[in-house]
Amino acid sequence: MELDELKVMLRSAAGSPQQKTANEIAAMLGGKARSVANKIKRSLVFEIIFCIIFIILFIWYAVTGGYWPLRIYLSVFAVMSLLFLFVLFFLRKKTKAITSTVYPLKKTLENTVAILKEYVKRYMQITMLMIPVCMIFSVVLVKIDAQRSTGGEELHFFHSVWKEYLFIGVYYLTFAAGMYFFAKWYLRKFYGN
Repeated sequence: MELDELKVMLRSAAGSPQQKTANEIAAMLGGKARSVANKIKRSLVFEIIFCIIFIILFIWYAVTGGYWPLRIYLSVFAVMSLLFLFVLFFLRKKTKAITSTVYPLKKTLENTVAILKEYVKRYMQITMLMIPVCMIFSVVLVKIDAQRSTGGEELHFFHSVWKEYLFIGVYYLTFAAGMYFFAKWYLRKFYGN
């Protein structure tokens, strides 16, 4: 709730703001504090649903797909997404506990902020952990597939190995930086600063 909204609410209430007790003001604001927790809870449900959909799609392709490196890659990614799903369920459980229990306003806001900080922290940790794992794993699978398809010969995309590794390194760093800023933007967009 913004300060201006609080002022309007206090002015519209019967009597002057100076005559309101702390409990009356907390009761007026109680619904607003819970609505923040409800927004977080809705957002978590949205992410849980999409995580489950992606896990199902990844498992489906891993079972029915024809290109074996992609099957392996998506199988591992499905397992990693399951770990993220547990984090989402844990945070939803904590958020649900906040919305179902009546706390004083200050305690409700503190709990909501604590859950939000924990969620953002875990989200960024998992995102940053998954980037190098997925990128390295994909390069290894492509190299193995290229060796299998060429009869054991090494296949290089450039004329020298160091140029290939330099390209891959620059690509990793660029992709990781892009994902970092995208994740920051995404979290800021949905959950604020």
